[in-house]
Amino acid sequence: MESTAIDEFKETKTKQKNKINWITVCKYSAPPFFAIVIFLLAMIIKGVYPFGSNVIGYIDFNEQLVTAYTGLWDLFHGASNFFVDWNFGAGGSLITSFFINGFLCPIDWLINIFPRESITYSLAFIFAIKFALMAFTSYLCFKKFFKNVNYYVLVLFSLIWTFSGWTLVHYTNLGWLDLMILLPLLLISAKKLVETNRSVWFVVLLSYMLMLSYYISYMILVAVVCVGTIYIIMYAKEKRKLTATITYHILISILISMVCFIPSCITSLQSHRFSDTATSGLTTLFSSFFSKITVLMLSPIVIYFFIKLISTYKKDKKNVLFFILSFIVLSIGILIEPINAMWHSGSYYCFPFRYSFVIILLLVFASLYYINKYGFFKKSVEEKSKLNKTKNTINIILLFCLFI
Repeated sequence: MESTAIDEFKETKTKQKNKINWITVCKYSAPPFFAIVIFLLAMIIKGVYPFGSNVIGYIDFNEQLVTAYTGLWDLFHGASNFFVDWNFGAGGSLITSFFINGFLCPIDWLINIFPRESITYSLAFIFAIKFALMAFTSYLCFKKFFKNVNYYVLVLFSLIWTFSGWTLVHYTNLGWLDLMILLPLLLISAKKLVETNRSVWFVVLLSYMLMLSYYISYMILVAVVCVGTIYIIMYAKEKRKLTATITYHILISILISMVCFIPSCITSLQSHRFSDTATSGLTTLFSSFFSKITVLMLSPIVIYFFIKLISTYKKDKKNVLFFILSFIVLSIGILIEPINAMWHSGSYYCFPFRYSFVIILLLVFASLYYINKYGFFKKSVEEKSKLNKTKNTINIILLFCLFI
């Protein structure tokens, strides 16, 4: 009898544990699931293949991206040479294509499961995976930093980050999305580096990001210098030690990535898009102001909560001031074009606000900080009354509507 009771108790415990595990799996699966759903809805509305005859890309999607992925397909199927491919214009190297297009990311290799003639349409599959991973890693990051925010709000903000104004404008640069996947993980590793001096993951992630795209990684490093300087001045007790630690690990990451960084940088800087003739209007002080500000306006929720946070300045001066100063420093390029050119490593061709993702991410953090501190949305376990649950449900629905 006793053994039977013990067996039943163990079986009950096992079932409860399995149930909890499945609930956890479902919670972590929700952000990528909703990202894919939103992406599919957009494809259906726009009539993108297989829901129509349109393709997902625009501008030089066919001339650049499809050509590069076709070269990748040929390489994996033994139909191309890694060093010289005559299908690239008058002849080119797949080595530089690997570095510039971010083909060091294994996700891109999945293009090889599709027929060569359908690469133009099959790239939608790669987009879906990357959007899903953007939502997943950002959810992990937000959950790590803001423990008192309602689960559904964290999911919502992971989707806001995934489909931000920056993504809508620059998504056809498929290799750049890899950096948006890794950036939230880099922030988590930076948190561990500052708090516990654990540096392995920070160096690994930053090195890999530099290998994938020195261009976007350069913008991230500029943001690290700007925001990091403000953080060290305002919060760090041992300012020199923390500055030396961060600088040291960044330099180590740069040195590790040099094998990919240098060829990619040289190839890009020699191209027309980085030449003096490619960039127009850089000498104008307030060039492309409305084009830049429109990218931020595509994420109205984070702007709303940032304004709400500013309104609490008297209650929480130090932390609010940190977000305000960080926003000002990162946003100067919106008004002053030479500073904007600096963010783009000196020049650019069209798309004048490519570093806007760092500002959007800062606004997301500011919004979640406000919600986390002032309890606009409490965790469901803390909701004690039916009225509070109803209010929070209505507010979440309104935010989802605003996001859509």
